[in-house]
Amino acid sequence: MDMQEVFDKCYTHLITQNKVSSIGGDMCDYRGQDGTMCAVGCLIKDEHYSYILENESVDDSTAVHGALEASGVDTRQPTINMLARLQQTHDLVSPKDWPKELSVVAEEFNLQVPQVGE
Repeated sequence: MDMQEVFDKCYTHLITQNKVSSIGGDMCDYRGQDGTMCAVGCLIKDEHYSYILENESVDDSTAVHGALEASGVDTRQPTINMLARLQQTHDLVSPKDWPKELSVVAEEFNLQVPQVGE
């Protein structure tokens, strides 16, 4: 998947899920309760996911990069930078504010915001 395809999938996932992925507590997780997934977790295919990825940031983890690459995601630096911003959005911004913040991310990386639910 190229950067626009990655953004489209993450955007659609977050807007549709509309809640943070967490196992519990204050930490956000790649895979959370009730099948939730974070912005980056939704890109990792089940066969490439491992609990060891939890608590690893997409911008500095070779394990996360490997899981993404094995799942068909472009892991060149511009895409990783965008994924780090999406991870921050998921982790630090209230879901009600995700549409606005995701539009900011799209502008930062010169991407188009996909139409969801129309």
